[in-house]
Amino acid sequence: MGIALAYANLADAYAVAATAYDSARMAAREALKRGSQAGESHVVLGYASYATDWDLGKAEREMRIGVTSSPNSADVAML
Repeated sequence: MGIALAYANLADAYAVAATAYDSARMAAREALKRGSQAGESHVVLGYASYATDWDLGKAEREMRIGVTSSPNSADVAML
């Protein structure tokens, strides 16, 4: 689980950088693939979908999953 959390945090860092959406997406997907239950990964995927693809439906779905998965996370609330 430690590696999954590291990828989730990496995804969050890339998303905050606001220019590395492809890297953020890759890290978030890797975190989820490795078993991360952190909602931050879903929120990062949602934010990247909104910011680069303008896919508002996917963005909303991912963000809802993120908030539901980690409702008390300050990182989820910031994104």
